[in-house]
Amino acid sequence: MPLLIYYNQDGHKWFRRNVKSGNTWSEVGKNHKEIPKNSDKDGNMRKLLQLTGYHPQITPDLSKPYGKSYSGGETGVTITVRNAPLGNGYWKYKHSLRGGLFELKEVKHTEQVPLTYRTYDGKLESITAFYYGTTPTERPNLLLVELVIRRGWNYKRIPILSQRNKGRQGLERIFYT
Repeated sequence: MPLLIYYNQDGHKWFRRNVKSGNTWSEVGKNHKEIPKNSDKDGNMRKLLQLTGYHPQITPDLSKPYGKSYSGGETGVTITVRNAPLGNGYWKYKHSLRGGLFELKEVKHTEQVPLTYRTYDGKLESITAFYYGTTPTERPNLLLVELVIRRGWNYKRIPILSQRNKGRQGLERIFYT
């Protein structure tokens, strides 16, 4: 099984296996200092392979809409947004890398507004924002933010930010059934 992959579609992208014995991959950010440019005369491929446990630190922007990919901060790693209806006007927006694990540097809602949340230092599968309505750009509609951690085949969900909206009954029942 390869340790490093170069992918030349929609721009130049490098992916590396997170750990030698693992089966998860992470995109190496365009701005990573070891990324090979046009050739490998500097030995950067070897340097990329020697990184241990590479998981990019990203800054997700929870205001980004469904179907849009965006850069996760200085790393240049692409974050993908998927959404799904939960019923009764509630929606979830899942922000993740394309199959790779990551660490949080910061969480924002719009590019300018950092969110205050319970911190977590670990590798994540995704971060999901729950909204009332289909407009993630509206900060008052943000109800809950949760982290999804994957350990082997097991998943664990950790809420890191929540807002109570007194006029919306049954919110916890919808999210945790």
